[in-house]
Amino acid sequence: MSICLKEIQLARLSSEATASLAVQAAVLEAAATGKPGLVCMNTQGVHTDMDIRTLVASAFSLHAYFMQMTECGRIHAEATPHDLFLSLRPLGCIAENSMFAVTKDVNTHKGLIFSQGLICAAAGRLAARGGAASAAAICAEASTFVQGVVEQDLAPLRRMAGEFEPAARPWEEYLRAARQRVGRELSAGEAVYLRHGVAGIRGEAEGGFPHVLLGLRRLWKESAHGDFNQAILHTLLALMAQLHDTNILWRGWPEKLRAVQDMARRIPELGGTTTPAGKAALAELQGYCLTHRLSPGGCADILSIALFFLLLLTLDERKLT
Repeated sequence: MSICLKEIQLARLSSEATASLAVQAAVLEAAATGKPGLVCMNTQGVHTDMDIRTLVASAFSLHAYFMQMTECGRIHAEATPHDLFLSLRPLGCIAENSMFAVTKDVNTHKGLIFSQGLICAAAGRLAARGGAASAAAICAEASTFVQGVVEQDLAPLRRMAGEFEPAARPWEEYLRAARQRVGRELSAGEAVYLRHGVAGIRGEAEGGFPHVLLGLRRLWKESAHGDFNQAILHTLLALMAQLHDTNILWRGWPEKLRAVQDMARRIPELGGTTTPAGKAALAELQGYCLTHRLSPGGCADILSIALFFLLLLTLDERKLT
């Protein structure tokens, strides 16, 4: 049986324990070393405004939010997905304020607030309904909350902005023109959608978190070899090879995203980060990200959720309740 289909006993897991696992997963992702462009235990990557202490403090600030999202899913187990989502969104706004208060207005986990929050709510909802569900079922349930969110949140922006030869304009000029057309500031995700048509975490969630499940399968396989940091790093590289990371598109261009994907794809072909050729390829990717100020933050959020599911699946082995 695929690890994504293995059932997780949710009924005996409290909302507080679920939230704790979500925080643990975020800390594990942050602390892993060797990640190209990202904050690690021993480096800030390309980020001058945050370090490992910032990310850990941010993760712990979200514990109450993840618990509330799980509990909201339990309480509204029989509500329609749309009505539940209306209850969830205000909690996300409160969580963002908590994060910014701790990080002094640095955006550390905004994407994770949205995505991991949906997963926690789905876990709570399925726990109240039946008590057991697989990672794939939890992801599918979470996707029902946000059906139509890309059309609702992003498509109107494109209609407001209109078509004005985006590919022919420099990025800063394009942003100024888009802001004028829309009449307000644009988030990174909104700007990337307008310019490149990539829906980011909204599209990932609406599609049932396919890259989370990819990450979970890779983590499960890699962690069996015993080196957990290596498992996390290899999983991140697998995600970088496939995901259209909006953080990279925001900081760079489609050609830089393709270059990152090609370099990440090449490392496992060379035997992974344990071989001399693989280590050299990883160093090349790290250098490229640093030179061009590229941070695969979208992949990091997906990796964190995959780690959350791995922790859930190994709960019995670790005797955590």
